[in-house]
Amino acid sequence: MSHGTDGVPYAGSGEDEAACKAYAEILQEVRIAQTAVQFLLGFLMAVAVTPRFAVLATADRAVYVTALVLAFGAVGLLTAPAPLHRLVCDSMDKTRLVHIAGRLALWGVLLLMLAMSAAVLLVLSLVLSLSQAGLLAAVILCWLVGFWFAMPIWHRVRHTDLTPR
Repeated sequence: MSHGTDGVPYAGSGEDEAACKAYAEILQEVRIAQTAVQFLLGFLMAVAVTPRFAVLATADRAVYVTALVLAFGAVGLLTAPAPLHRLVCDSMDKTRLVHIAGRLALWGVLLLMLAMSAAVLLVLSLVLSLSQAGLLAAVILCWLVGFWFAMPIWHRVRHTDLTPR
């Protein structure tokens, strides 16, 4: 019998065992993203209680609110696989559970990427012109899209065996 990264043994068929392993991998990936979102939320929550926050322009406040909402959305999606598993693991096919948890994590990472870009825009707009800040935030967003989404998709397409079986 195989064991997961948490030491809990997998039980059931080979398909169940593979699904349990895939679910454990999703949870490990989510742990990495959660560290980033926790740091980001800590920063965003602290910003609101600084003296300078009171004098932020309306546009900067809108960027702040956007970043905060996106970050909380990311938290919701990145933590959703845990209660999903706890509440439906006995009544749902494990392969389907893995599929749903994977989608939740992917959407959570997407919201995290957008929240990080909005937070960067907020900070940069305080020290640069809005156009410079927007340009740099867009470059950072493109960089994240490239490494988090485009590169893995490119790798998957390039290394997928497309010959019929």
